Amino acid sequence: MIVWLEGEANYTRVHYRDGSFTLVTHPLQWFDQKLDFIRVHRSAIVNPMYVREFKQRKSRAGWVQLHNGKILPVSRSRLTYTDTQLKAVQ
Repeated sequence: MIVWLEGEANYTRVHYRDGSFTLVTHPLQWFDQKLDFIRVHRSAIVNPMYVREFKQRKSRAGWVQLHNGKILPVSRSRLTYTDTQLKAVQ
């Protein structure tokens, strides 16, 4: 099961629940269009089912913590979207 995706130029590192990952030859945008996940940053997409916690600082960027403890930044421009999307799946 995919937990989160990390963009690396025209490649994407797909991170799985068991801690393994695969590097694939599709840009992050390709996955953003195909999967019902949340784009939290220009270089990261998360599976909302594996988000443990979401925090946002006053008018600044925030972060999401995944089930495995990994913390990923949420950009300012994606704070409201991330909050709305996470509330929709709860």
